[in-house]
Amino acid sequence: MKLVLSAAAAVLSLASTASAGAKQSRPFYLVAVSHVNSINNTAFFACHEGAAIEGLCVAKKIPKTKPQAATYRLNNTNQNPNEGLLSYQLVAGNFKSTGCSSRKYHHAANKLSVVWEQMDLSTDVGSNVALPLFQPSDEGQQVGFDEHNMMYMKTYLNDMVTPPRGGKSRKLYRWYTCTTLYSSYKYHALAWVLGKSPPEVCIKREYRTVIRAASERV
Repeated sequence: MKLVLSAAAAVLSLASTASAGAKQSRPFYLVAVSHVNSINNTAFFACHEGAAIEGLCVAKKIPKTKPQAATYRLNNTNQNPNEGLLSYQLVAGNFKSTGCSSRKYHHAANKLSVVWEQMDLSTDVGSNVALPLFQPSDEGQQVGFDEHNMMYMKTYLNDMVTPPRGGKSRKLYRWYTCTTLYSSYKYHALAWVLGKSPPEVCIKREYRTVIRAASERV
């Protein structure tokens, strides 16, 4: 089931700095688009996978009560403004600092803190399913948005030939929704499949990012 992951150029216009040397896009949503009604317009929200660890779980639509749970940004540090780190702003109780510059504290009367998390892939040697997880860090997995606004990851390796070759970039779109297990948390969530053989628990799809101005996210 082919879907589109769209991030309009306006979405990725750089607005602010999230960490040292990084420029940050305006906020946007990640939404699946498909000819299948049960899949079309499904959104992805940050779901708890551990202490200051969030996955990307499937929701029927953007949560109206807490739209920030489905709001993301792109942190850019290179010459291509459409590539960078997928970032999520976690609002929770007081955090202990680990020294990374992505942590930013805003203590209000309710004693809540804010920390920026970057998306990276969590892998297991027994599975070809990698889980996109957000954690407080200055590093993560680079993603990009192509001319059709589809989200991809880029590789410079071609090991399908002998000897393997490198140097020429390729865009990969291996997004799936899967029944995932991380620690003790089981979800229907976004996943990235390593290689071309999809596991049975996954449904192939590509995802559209829909950009919303802050005033429209309520």
